[in-house]
Parts: sequence; C-alpha cells; structure tokens
Amino acid sequence: DFVIITGDLLLEAERVTISQAKEWYDIYSGLISNFNMSIFNMVGNHDVVGIHYKKDISTEPGYNKEMYRDYFGPTYYSFDWSSYHCIVTLSASNNKSPVIITKSGV
Repeated sequence: DFVIITGDLLLEAERVTISQAKEWYDIYSGLISNFNMSIFNMVGNHDVVGIHYKKDISTEPGYNKEMYRDYFGPTYYSFDWSSYHCIVTLSASNNKSPVIITKSGV
C-alpha cells in the first residue's frame, strides 16, 4: 500500500517567511514519518515558499520550490509499484504551456 499526497502539504507557504515555512515543513515531514506505508508527495501551489510574501525574499535559500526539493526531492518523478508505473507531476507551476512527458523522461 502507498499514499500519494497531491499537493498543498502546507497552508499558504507562499505568503510566509522562509523560517516559518521551514517550521511547517518540519512538522509535516515529522507527521508522515509515522505512517506505516510509503508516502509519495506532490508539490502544490501552497507549498512554494515566499512567492507572495510582502517583501522580496527571492534570494534566500529555500525560496519557491527549493524547500520542497530539500525535504522531498524532485518536483516530478516516477516509480514502479507492483505492475504499475506511476508518474508524479508538478501540480504547481507558473508555466502556462502544457508539459509533455516522454517515455524516456520518466
């Protein structure tokens, strides 16, 4: 058994400081570490850090999707489970163009 959490691991990390978001990521990662099954995370629009904070913090470590990647790895990936090939894509993006994933890209 496994769980895919489809984004919004946090609430409004896009509006807070790096340190506040780190505190929330610490809490979340601590909670899921107690699960007795595999957890696969997907970054959501509320998981990107500081992009709507009241001042520019874009040069700080952990900004945008960097903190998510520090905690959980790539924002898109694939994995095999039994006879299934699962693809976890980026659900939060500023890119208006569709993303095309080739077989070799997963």
